[in-house]
Amino acid sequence: MIVTSLLTLLLCACPLHEGEHEQIETATVALEQAPQSVSLRLTRAELYLLHGDLDCCASDLEIATGLAGESTAVVFLGARLLFARQQYKPALLHIDEVLAANLEPSSRCSALHFRADCLTALHQTQAAIVAWTELLLAHPQPQPDWYLQRATLQATLGEEGTALALAGLDQGLQRLGNAVPLLLRAAALEEQLGLTDAALARLQILADHSERKETWLQRQGALLQRAGRTAQARDYFEQALSAWQRLPAKKQGTFSMQRLYAEITTSLETLNDA
Repeated sequence: MIVTSLLTLLLCACPLHEGEHEQIETATVALEQAPQSVSLRLTRAELYLLHGDLDCCASDLEIATGLAGESTAVVFLGARLLFARQQYKPALLHIDEVLAANLEPSSRCSALHFRADCLTALHQTQAAIVAWTELLLAHPQPQPDWYLQRATLQATLGEEGTALALAGLDQGLQRLGNAVPLLLRAAALEEQLGLTDAALARLQILADHSERKETWLQRQGALLQRAGRTAQARDYFEQALSAWQRLPAKKQGTFSMQRLYAEITTSLETLNDA
């Protein structure tokens, strides 16, 4: 969306910590000086949308439509408003209209992302998988979450879908490097398929790239324990406990580390009592 120079100057003059209310007030001041500005009207409508004031967003959107007609920017914002109101089918129709226009690459990627969200919300699994794939192929810097979204959908399609999800996560890892969320999801899917050693290797990658090992050692132990490989599990838990004991006392006293200690010691007690 193109914002007029007047609003740009006003927003730049605002402190970075300024809240949404102040941003809306800034846009309102700008609109008082240029009430026929479509870009200002759409900017305030978007601020209202982000703030969750859907009725005010709709009001500004209606005025913008009267000023500019069904422009691409108006239709796209209208689609987002419909989505916020959980009206996913009409939102999808709107975004398909947007995508039929000649969009610049960044705008097209935004529209593709929105379309994938719509199809996911509509539980149209196969179509949503295709949409997330199209976004991943089109975007120069895809986000790890997009790979996770696609993998979640694929994994609902049985063992074959889970295998496809793993392959897609590996594509993401090749493109983005060792992204922690992708490695964790891949390890979980491999465990689901009974590929314990493969899942263990994923967690080892995370351990190798971490200065502190106790959390990953505990996770590896828990994985092996769930797989019934108790001797190996005990070894990893003992390594995790040793790594925990080497932490500074102040770090050991934190809530997360106390919880980790409880998990490690409880697991060891369970294995020793078995």
